[in-house]
Amino acid sequence: MTTGPLDASILSFIANCINSVEQLEILLLLRQKRSLDVETINRELRTSSTSVEKRLVDLIRKNLVTRLDENGHDIYSYTPSGAVGPVIDNVAVVYTTHRVAIIDAIFSKPSDGIKDFSDAFRLKGKDK
Repeated sequence: MTTGPLDASILSFIANCINSVEQLEILLLLRQKRSLDVETINRELRTSSTSVEKRLVDLIRKNLVTRLDENGHDIYSYTPSGAVGPVIDNVAVVYTTHRVAIIDAIFSKPSDGIKDFSDAFRLKGKDK
């Protein structure tokens, strides 16, 4: 994996929490703005609402974002727990100066679908 500006905490965060560049950009946008709805995130990043919603669900599952109901309207807030907040702060800084290194780290990890597919063909044990 990439070395240089990406320390072990950044690489670990990407490996455990980030599945795509879009997901990272949603997280960093929420970090900057604190709370947004899907439509605003979609407008800011020029992506699809369906994709934004999917990424937000995953970020909620990873305890990085929370969903609040404000008068029947979902608002998403940046709320990392524990020691991950400073790591995300570091990712945000490094992403502005070493964007390609961060993107390479995201794309160099196997996607869950590819990993699941390849795991299906692993031998469970030797019968001989």
